[in-house]
Amino acid sequence: FFTTAISYLSVLLTVTGKGAVPQ
Repeated sequence: FFTTAISYLSVLLTVTGKGAVPQ
C-alpha cells in the first residue's frame, strides 16, 4: 500500500510541477 501511495503522490507532485523524484 505504501509503495503504491508514494508512487501515486510522486506522480501527482511531478505533474503539478513540484519536481518530485519518484523513489
